[in-house]
Amino acid sequence: FVIMDPTSRWIEHFFVSSATAHVAIEKLEEIFARFGLPRAVTTDGAQCFSGSEFTSFLDSLGIIHLKGPPFHPTSNGQAESAVKIIKRCILKALAERKPSLTSAVNRYLFQYRNTEHEGT
Repeated sequence: FVIMDPTSRWIEHFFVSSATAHVAIEKLEEIFARFGLPRAVTTDGAQCFSGSEFTSFLDSLGIIHLKGPPFHPTSNGQAESAVKIIKRCILKALAERKPSLTSAVNRYLFQYRNTEHEGT
């Protein structure tokens, strides 16, 4: 999973074995515990975000769920940009045969997070 705060452009990532509503909720709980509750969460059309379990979770916290249209990733440009950043990092780590993919992604995100971005 890749999560991005649209204001600060802070990116969080989680390697998961399956993309289910339960896993998505678990990861969001980690983020909310660390950073607090957002007013809204925007998701793509993935199945794990469209079911009643995920929707009920957000409703119970008073969080507005904004849904991008399925198979139309450009509607959520910043999040898709974050996904591209993570994918680029993973491909680079694989090409360089890095022993730990997680460490490689974390190092890349450290650099990204400490780089000034236009609009932040």
